[in-house]
Amino acid sequence: MVYSVICQGHISPWSSRMRTTYSEFEHVLSMSPLPTTLAIVDSTASVYRETYAGCHVMNPSRFIWPDQRRAMWLEYSLSSRKSIAKSCAF
Repeated sequence: MVYSVICQGHISPWSSRMRTTYSEFEHVLSMSPLPTTLAIVDSTASVYRETYAGCHVMNPSRFIWPDQRRAMWLEYSLSSRKSIAKSCAF
C-alpha cells in the first residue's frame, strides 16, 4: 500500500470505480509535492516504518493495547529523519 500511495501521489490510490469521492474534493487527496513524512494509522495492520522516494511512512497500528494496558506511538525526528517506537504502561 505504501508504494501505491507514494507512486501515485494520492491518498486513495484505488481506481475511481472503487473509491467514493466527490469530484470537487478530489484535489484534497492529492499529495503534490510529496510530503517528507506520512502517518498511516491502520489498526488492522502491523507496526511498520519505512522510507520510500524520500518520504518516511509510518504506521503505529493501534495506539491503545487494552489487553497489555499499554499505549504505543512513533516519534519522528526531523533532523535524523527516523522514527522511534515508544510505549508506556497505564
